[in-house]
Amino acid sequence: MLSANKKLIIFDTTMRDGELTPNVQMNLQNKISIAKVLEEMGVGIIEVGYPGHNKKDFEEIHNISKLIKNSTICGLASSNLNEINMVAEAIKPAKRGRTNAYNSAINSKPKLLEKQVLKTIKDSISLVRNFCIVWVLEKEMQI
Repeated sequence: MLSANKKLIIFDTTMRDGELTPNVQMNLQNKISIAKVLEEMGVGIIEVGYPGHNKKDFEEIHNISKLIKNSTICGLASSNLNEINMVAEAIKPAKRGRTNAYNSAINSKPKLLEKQVLKTIKDSISLVRNFCIVWVLEKEMQI
């Protein structure tokens, strides 16, 4: 239970995760409609897509960023610096923008030394911080 002085922030991934469902595709108008409903409901963070992986997601995030004023618009990026830059560019028009970054080096390159993995994390988080508030999804990882 939340105490009276704590705030619950909902991070919605319906648009990004929803398109991972077989036979589900959303166009820009679908995503705008969903984003408006989520904003009306008071959802704090709306993750729209993965712009470094998909040009369609870049355009959708960029366009939705222009329309939504009360919720934070978010894009997903791995620790690849080009992906982080793509999110930053996509959310540029947003009143509130955020990058949801994950470390792609840990699972894809198991032979990397711990120092190399930590350097990748540090470099990607440092870049993300230049653009917006950081959300890192890493289990049991303290930076």
